[in-house]
Amino acid sequence: MKKRILSLLLCLCLISSTAVLFASCGKKTVELAGYGVVYGADFSDSADAGVKTFANVLAQKTDGDVGVVEVKSDAELTDEAKYEILIGNTNRPESAKALKKIKGHGYVIKATGGKIVIIGTTNLLTSIALDVFTNTYLTGEGSIGEIEVVKTEVEELEMLEITNKWTFVYSQYLDGAADAVNVLIETAKGTLSNFSSIRGASMKNISDLETASQEILVGMVDREECRAVTSGMNANDYGVAAKNGKLIVAALNDSMTDKAVALMSDALRDSVCKSEEDGKETRSVFVPADFALIYTAADTDMMLDFPKPEGLSVSGTVDVYDSSTEYFYEGGAVNMDAYYNYCKKLVAEGYRLYGVENLVEGSAFSTYVNESANVTLYVGYNAFKYASSEETEHKRTLRVVASPFNCVNLMEENLFAQDLSYDRLQDSAITSINMTYDSSSAFGSFYVIALEDGSFIVVDGGITGHVDCEKIYNVMLNYYRSARHCTLEPTAEDPIRIAAWYLTRGHADHKDSMRAFIDKYCAQYSDYCVTIDRLIANFSSDEENYNSQNPGVTVRDSLAELSAKVSDAPDKEQGFKYYKVHTGQRFWFANVELEVMYTHEDVYPQRIHYYNDTSTVIRMNMCHTRLKAVSAGSETSMLWLGDAQEL
Repeated sequence: MKKRILSLLLCLCLISSTAVLFASCGKKTVELAGYGVVYGADFSDSADAGVKTFANVLAQKTDGDVGVVEVKSDAELTDEAKYEILIGNTNRPESAKALKKIKGHGYVIKATGGKIVIIGTTNLLTSIALDVFTNTYLTGEGSIGEIEVVKTEVEELEMLEITNKWTFVYSQYLDGAADAVNVLIETAKGTLSNFSSIRGASMKNISDLETASQEILVGMVDREECRAVTSGMNANDYGVAAKNGKLIVAALNDSMTDKAVALMSDALRDSVCKSEEDGKETRSVFVPADFALIYTAADTDMMLDFPKPEGLSVSGTVDVYDSSTEYFYEGGAVNMDAYYNYCKKLVAEGYRLYGVENLVEGSAFSTYVNESANVTLYVGYNAFKYASSEETEHKRTLRVVASPFNCVNLMEENLFAQDLSYDRLQDSAITSINMTYDSSSAFGSFYVIALEDGSFIVVDGGITGHVDCEKIYNVMLNYYRSARHCTLEPTAEDPIRIAAWYLTRGHADHKDSMRAFIDKYCAQYSDYCVTIDRLIANFSSDEENYNSQNPGVTVRDSLAELSAKVSDAPDKEQGFKYYKVHTGQRFWFANVELEVMYTHEDVYPQRIHYYNDTSTVIRMNMCHTRLKAVSAGSETSMLWLGDAQEL
């Protein structure tokens, strides 16, 4: 990880009306080449990593090796080098001398002799001072030789004492005590008790629907201070800050909140001030009243680099699986104009509309791609036209699902509108597969839809697996023969073709028979001549599934394996394609339109309480045709809910 945003202490005297800053005297010219780093042994893991990062930056800027030595403040003075950067409480006399002169709480940066001293009255303030030094002297392009170190002293800082009277605040949308963020909070309380005199177990937890006088805000909570800190952050940023008397543990999603809580624990560990009274040691925690340390996590698979909506601050992000990250925007500035302004911005920056834009009841949905930038963006504006004025969970929202272009398949553009050029071979019909109820585990959803062109759509697949595979094959075989007015078997050149297999979600009672069907019939193509063109679904991520009765390993984790078992006619592409569909999209297969009404992506900022709510809800609009035209009055609609339970 690397530090990205410097502490607000860089704002000099703006930090606090009581802070005193001196930076006008004591200039010294220093040739950085040849300096090593010596730092105190009492740093937290985060502060320790910050020193190592600093040493790496110094090595890059001076084009040389930089030695790094960790020492205890009371260790015997040995192996002292001529040129050293002293960070924190070292055993060098220059460190103790500089620290002793600081009034109240603060830090000092100075050059003296062959030493550069960087030290604060707490290790957190030392880390902040190190950031100040880095951003003052080690930025810019290219190597650095001489620098002019200006003696900088920050004193009499306003501090906040963190005690067990402080209250942790979490988002109202979390799923109770077992939610990932609340589990992190409880862990942090225990950690606090280990290194300080704070009784973590006595600290209260409340949702952001309540207020407390002293608050620690964790994650995306409804507080202005939280929004102020996260407004400039990206999905892979996290940090800890203090503002307006509150401590903010800042991140835009649960995975980064995990890192932010760990950073908070380290920051508080680095803020312990020890005192002794009547032979009893007290370990109090004091943090600056106004600071921010923001870090960037490296090596994530989040989609980060794409044009963002102007004039809107991201309200949160969430991993929605398939290398896709959803960015969520809400607030008074979110409206149809904001949606169209964003679409115009995308076009101006080299993106093109893929397929068509769909407008539904005041909402709008579109997909934009930029092949050269390797980005696909699903953009959805949810107007929630029929939400009551009292509802708080259905505010106007703009959702952007960002994915690498080479990681998601885009539905063929010819399927966005009905094409009546196909040869009509049969009437459409829906068949419910009667599963074999010979045990308590026989249940689920399983349907076959015969299309007029002789192909099929299959919905889900019950839990009975191989027991009922033959039933679905026989249903499709009967339709196949009826459409062709024959009793022949399917051939390699004219197979039973499943145009789309639609999975509502990953529970066993929706996918087990599909897996078994592929193993028995598709994998033995030369014997049965059955193929699948597309798998339609939208699978949720582990981050979303946490505390939602997650079934563990699902079909989402073995799509490549299943696809490899599917063959096709000699001149056709092998395997099926998986299409991650989104709300508002519409696709035609012969005389049947599938309209996506809901996916798990629509849940955020609420959490998925039950895995059932990861169902992809689709409305099927079926018509009948005669002579290449839709028969009047033949339209029929059916809503496939999967197991959608609460949302």
